[in-house]
Amino acid sequence: MSKIKEYYEKMFVTCTMPQETYNEIKELTGVKKLSVYDANMYQHYKDNIEWQYYHERYVDAKKEKQECEDNIHFKLLK
Repeated sequence: MSKIKEYYEKMFVTCTMPQETYNEIKELTGVKKLSVYDANMYQHYKDNIEWQYYHERYVDAKKEKQECEDNIHFKLLK
């Protein structure tokens, strides 16, 4: 077997889909569930004051990081 064929056999595709779609295709060979997204739990955290505080700090840190990266000037070597 060629190395390219081995490489493609090891590759996999990850996608997001509704539970109903997964239930229809789960019998197919190679289909595996990696994780489940729970919208109710996300709403629980969005309503939590402590979560909101830390999420705001996270957004601020991302913004500050982006600003620092935008201010980096590169010199081209000749």
